[in-house]
Amino acid sequence: MTTGGTGQPSDDGLRRVTASDEQLLAYEVGGPAEPDPADGPPVVFLHGTVANRFAFRKVRPWFDERRRVVFTVLRGHGDGEDRTLPADYGLATTEVADLLTVLDAEGLARVDLFAHSTGGSIAVALAARHPDRVRRMVLVEPTLLPLLPLVDPAMADRVAADIAALLAAADSGDHPRALRHLLDFIGGTTWHASDANHARVFEQLSPLAELTGPHASALAGLDVSEADVRGLAAPALLFYGQESAYFELTLAAMLARLRPDLEQIHVEGAGHNSHLERPDVVGPPAAAFLVGA
Repeated sequence: MTTGGTGQPSDDGLRRVTASDEQLLAYEVGGPAEPDPADGPPVVFLHGTVANRFAFRKVRPWFDERRRVVFTVLRGHGDGEDRTLPADYGLATTEVADLLTVLDAEGLARVDLFAHSTGGSIAVALAARHPDRVRRMVLVEPTLLPLLPLVDPAMADRVAADIAALLAAADSGDHPRALRHLLDFIGGTTWHASDANHARVFEQLSPLAELTGPHASALAGLDVSEADVRGLAAPALLFYGQESAYFELTLAAMLARLRPDLEQIHVEGAGHNSHLERPDVVGPPAAAFLVGA
């Protein structure tokens, strides 16, 4: 098993580096051996809760030929990994520190980010706390729940109730029920309109079910403020699915008010995973934006 960023990938194609608490962090490195610096710095992809690096497989072709790419794996989300998270687990603490560990292992002083959902929350936290490390960001529905009370207290209360139900299931040890709560919580109108594929999705994600409680708690307690968003130095492009979770477009409106300079693309017919559902709409403008100037 290779640790650090200078060795060759192990048999599963992943590199691994040791975090400050001795946890092994896995990630994949791809792209050309000698990318043109004019195309921009490496692009680091951050996936969401109960997902993995393959969540970006449909947009990857727009980056792989010209850019160095790094696909991180959130703690506990790798195959066969221990799902136990630290007692003080947090997105702006644990996950930002883990991301910095990976960047440092690969010698990446400054990067672009392509982040989805929980990964988007981590990206915003990283950019707010370490602006020198982030050049540009593509954010697909960053889950910035602490901003909701600023724009819609009633919706914030509804979100809090949904998360409380999820956490009650997780605390009781009923992780499958917690996962179902999560899927219903983030599922948009298409998800709730038909249950034709629910069993298949649940079966695919069930190995990660015990992570839903800690992640929901971390999202609810995310330390990202209005001031952090206003102060973000890195240019960002945001994507939202028009058929996404009930709170996402409210968050989009909040971000548009705080940062009218940041472009938003609302993807028709897509839910929470527009990069998977409509890669043809997300991939080209995302790649063009991350070339930047």
